[in-house]
Order: sequence, then structure tokens, then C-alpha cells
Amino acid sequence: MMSSLLVAQNKHSVKSSHFFSYTLVNKTYQKALTLKENLPDVPISILKLSDLTPAALDKYQGLFLAVKPFQLQELLEQNPSLNVFSGEIISLLAGIRLSSLENIFTKAVLHTRLMPSITVAEWPSSAIFLSSNPQRTLLQQWYHASLGQLVAASNDEQFDQLTVLFGSNAAYVAALLSPWIKYLSTSLENSQSLMIDQFMTALQFLKNKNFADVIDRVKTPGGITAETLQVFESMQYPAMIQKALAASAERSRAIDENLSMS
Repeated sequence: MMSSLLVAQNKHSVKSSHFFSYTLVNKTYQKALTLKENLPDVPISILKLSDLTPAALDKYQGLFLAVKPFQLQELLEQNPSLNVFSGEIISLLAGIRLSSLENIFTKAVLHTRLMPSITVAEWPSSAIFLSSNPQRTLLQQWYHASLGQLVAASNDEQFDQLTVLFGSNAAYVAALLSPWIKYLSTSLENSQSLMIDQFMTALQFLKNKNFADVIDRVKTPGGITAETLQVFESMQYPAMIQKALAASAERSRAIDENLSMS
């Protein structure tokens, strides 16, 4: 049996700009080719969906699902062979729980949820995973060496809450930094590069520090830092973060429920 990523091209790809792909990132077919080049130590096969017969799939130990959740039903309709795949299903479908994967892919011996960052195509990063057998998942064989650290979730609820940190971290950091950059761009050149450098310096400094101690050391009573942090508190910044995480988890539950009803 081959331990391989399986990258498959949508059968309608010649007529459409969209590609379904079974790979580490939900990108275009060209991105799948780039991924293959970036992972020389991982055997990657690229096939058209029309070639995914049960006999063809039988060669592979692992099958990555990286389409959007709402595309899964269409994918299964186009390719009934996926329902009888007997290896490990590794799903990058946000919100689709382990129990749902087990109900859909009943022949698979192992079911695993994986959420790497979008940055993994260009920059090594951690990924969260949840597996029906964490020790046996194919991810343990190559992910650490090729892409970055694996972090195990204890259940679907934790996985869904942490999706925003692992899967969408670049987007959320961009959203947090954009107001700073926009404000500074009127008075400073290269404001984006400057802000990123400042945040990276601060994050590296904070890595092994107690946050409360750092704040107390910098925050002089009645000073500039204290005034700034007071605004954060008055705008209920901590509550905003909690509300955003709760919304993420709720949306994940809704995605899974919609899949179950379809």
C-alpha cells in the first residue's frame, strides 16, 4: 500500500475555473502541483476524479478531502467510489464532525479531522487534528518532518473552537492589524511592514513571559499605555474575542447539522 496524498482534479475542470482537490490545501489544480514540488519526500499522486475507481483507490492508504463542506454532497454524487474507500479519510472540511465522517465513509478504517493554516503552502505551521485513532493516523508518519507540528484536539467541540487559531490564523491576524496599518499609512511609509515587524518582535518577546507581569511592568499608572489599555477594556475587547470564538463554534455545529439533513 502506498502512503500518499491523493490529489484529484474535478471532472468539469476543463470548463470551469474551480477545481475540487484532495490535498493539503483547498486551492487550484496548479496549487496541488506546487504542493507536490514543495514536498519532495512525500509521494503525491495527481488523478482526475473520473479515474477514481475502487481499484484505483485501493492503492492508497490515505485520502485527503479538501473541498468546501457544501461541496461534499456533489463530490460524492460525482464519485460513488469514494463511499467504499477502505483506507483513512483525512478531512479538511471545516465543521464536519468525526461522527459524520464515520456515517458517510462507512468502509474507511480510520477517520481524521485536520486543520492546517493557509500559511502551510509557504510557511511551516502547526495544525490541529482529531482522529479515531491518533496513533495510527498517516499524519504521524510525515506531517512533523514535512510541514510543522501536529496538535491533538480532545473532541469535536475543542477542534471547532481552535479552528480559528489554526486554520484561519492569517486571516484573523490580518483583520486585527488592518486598522493599525490603515491609520498609520497616512503618516508612515511601509506601514504594513513596520507594523508586522513590531508585532513579531513583541510576540517573540512574549513567548515565554507572563502576560500580566509584562503589562504591569509597562503600564505606568496615569500613563500612555494605561490610557490605551483602558480603551480596550471599555470597548469590551475580551468579550468581543469570546463572542467571536462562540460564533465560530456555533457555525461549525450548523455546518455539520446541514450536512446531516442533506
